[in-house]
Amino acid sequence: MDTNLNVAIAPKDSTFQVRINSDIKRDVEDIYAKTGMTLTDAIRGFYVAFVWG
Repeated sequence: MDTNLNVAIAPKDSTFQVRINSDIKRDVEDIYAKTGMTLTDAIRGFYVAFVWG
């Protein structure tokens, strides 16, 4: 595993789908939007922190 990979410019070549309550999703999207992030950005960041953090 290449831990020197620049996540911001790394190719996004895989997808992940999850079913979630629409109210929870909307609330979480609102929270992250206040920081300038999308829910996708937040999940990607979580994955990176979990794997390489």
